[in-house]
Amino acid sequence: GILQDMLKKGIRSVHCYCVDNILVKVPDPLFIGCCLERKSDCGAKVVSKAFPTEAVGVICECNGQWKVVEYSEISSETAHLTTDDGKLQFSQGNICNHYFTTQFLQKIIEQKEKELIHHVAKKKIPTIDAAGEKVVPEKINGIKMEKFVFDVFKFSDSFTVLEVARNEEFSPLKNGPGAEKCSPKVCVTDLSDLHKKWIEMLGFVCKQGWAM
Repeated sequence: GILQDMLKKGIRSVHCYCVDNILVKVPDPLFIGCCLERKSDCGAKVVSKAFPTEAVGVICECNGQWKVVEYSEISSETAHLTTDDGKLQFSQGNICNHYFTTQFLQKIIEQKEKELIHHVAKKKIPTIDAAGEKVVPEKINGIKMEKFVFDVFKFSDSFTVLEVARNEEFSPLKNGPGAEKCSPKVCVTDLSDLHKKWIEMLGFVCKQGWAM
């Protein structure tokens, strides 16, 4: 399989990321180097949540094990908890940007895969009507049982969490054209703003109204 091929080629580290994030850095030497320096077998990038009920999972330590609690699995009361200085207690938003050693992945496959749980995901699932025609639902009509890659975090012996700047590394495409958030237009704007920032850091000046 793929893992055996990587092991055969001497590949020791893997950087995984979510395909809908236009600002993802592949591969990120800072992230990979951080995990290597800390001798971590598993790592994750996070961003600080924009607001308590933001639709991102939260990375936290639970009973001595690292895990991601999905936004659909955390209560509003827990999501709004704050520390003494007023910051969100559970603020580390998971952006599906992970590091694994190939030895760790081999351990998961050989020893731990059967321990991974299923999560309930309520979805709009296309169906076929009595006439054999495809029906695309406008509302949630079904449940999918899913396994998440980040559920392997709890099996890590040395886990690293790296917080990064949202405006530099996280702009997900979740919605269609015209949506207020996470739309193609928003993603292009975020990427354009980042490139503009890089250009200006080098001493150049972008004309007013400049866009990528």
